Amino acid sequence: MTATEYTPGPWRVLDLRTAERPREVITVGTQAGAICRLRNDVSERTISAEDEANAHLIAAAPDLAAALAVALEFLEFCWRDVSLNEYAEEQREQAELAIRAALAKARGED
Repeated sequence: MTATEYTPGPWRVLDLRTAERPREVITVGTQAGAICRLRNDVSERTISAEDEANAHLIAAAPDLAAALAVALEFLEFCWRDVSLNEYAEEQREQAELAIRAALAKARGED
């Protein structure tokens, strides 16, 4: 992924739930503004721990995509000419396929 069409990171959870300030929405974004807002389940009055964990995972997305791109480059160029046993080669191929699939999903190509 050399160019991105998504809002560049870093992304972060902009507001955290506190006992004194429960809320129904959690926001993920940048200093420039919101990327997304997660709403609570209609049966709940405040954001759940799972919703908060989801928000942190979303906030990590640009960093995770960048790390996967680096890992893919490592697999493609550093391991291409290395002689591996059958098991290690299978594991390398599975890792490369998983990374490619995740990056394609991030680009909306899945």
